[in-house]
Amino acid sequence: MKLFEGWDTVFRNQIKIQIFVVTSLILLISSAITYLIIAYATPVSYSTIVTSRFEVSEEQQEISVITDMDHFQLIITSYQELVVAALVDVLPILILLMLVFSFFCALFYSRYITHLSTTLSDLQTAHNALKQDIERERKLEEQRTAFFSAVSHELKTPVTILKGQLNGMLDGVGVYQNRDKYLSKSLRVTCRIENLVQEILTVSRMESRRMEPQLQLIDLTRLIRQQVEEIDDILVYKEIQVSFFMPDSVFITADLALMQKVFNNLLSNAVFYSPEKAGLSLSIVQEAQYVEFQVENSGSYIPEEALPHVFEAFYRVDQSRSRDTGGSGLGLYIVQMILKLHKAWFCIENTDTGVRFTIRFPKELSLPI
Repeated sequence: MKLFEGWDTVFRNQIKIQIFVVTSLILLISSAITYLIIAYATPVSYSTIVTSRFEVSEEQQEISVITDMDHFQLIITSYQELVVAALVDVLPILILLMLVFSFFCALFYSRYITHLSTTLSDLQTAHNALKQDIERERKLEEQRTAFFSAVSHELKTPVTILKGQLNGMLDGVGVYQNRDKYLSKSLRVTCRIENLVQEILTVSRMESRRMEPQLQLIDLTRLIRQQVEEIDDILVYKEIQVSFFMPDSVFITADLALMQKVFNNLLSNAVFYSPEKAGLSLSIVQEAQYVEFQVENSGSYIPEEALPHVFEAFYRVDQSRSRDTGGSGLGLYIVQMILKLHKAWFCIENTDTGVRFTIRFPKELSLPI
């Protein structure tokens, strides 16, 4: 990068030097032409003027007497007239030649400078693009490293628990003699591992761009109501009241399976992090440029410093609570990947009563019925 910046400085210095050299050459050549024209024109003009001025008849020579002083004064005056006459005759031609010469020099040099500037601009553009690519790859590599480091940590914990439970049941020691109880616990841990592996595979396919969305018309209202029904047990258990503010049908163009994952993750998070007897508000609004969906749960709050990180892989605002609910830590990370794939705008924010998540599906993906 510094090398390229050095080239830029060198090019600019060369341009300045070349401008100075060309200007100096123009002045030098112009001065030489002026000198040559005056030098060659002066003797001829001088001879003509002096001859004409001193042509006298024999009769005049006999009757005219010119003193040496008068003769010298006459020569000075004649030479002054000569110079003036030469300049008057030569100056227009000289100016014309200088203008023509300067025009062609400027035309040639302007093309040269334009070509050099274009080349320099192209190099600068290529440099900036390369710099951005390198920086993007560096960040992606850092994200991959952090992701796989977090994956290994997330898998290590349940695998260690499962291994301990199985060893205890095989040895039949202590509390592990109650095999049915710990087989049930082991099954839950296994399901948690399976869920995490599936989420990791989803992330891997999306990051490698092997997942192409299968776009189709989706009734967004119907999809959301179906996802609410799937978490009905936890809604009843926590006595959460759901309020719907949605038209009968609103269609968008999207991948059905991916949208199911999006709204399942969003609604599950909203319910898991809501206190008992809280309220859950779901709304859909059709605007000229987009279809907007909002989910807001009451009684919840995310610290402001945590808001920018909630879409990061394995980031948990409340570590213990996430593990109790069996979350993989990839829910919102996958949500944002899917929404970006659909070119949808989204944000999460605190409100006076809770936390609100907003999605706006753009017009080209939104087809109202």
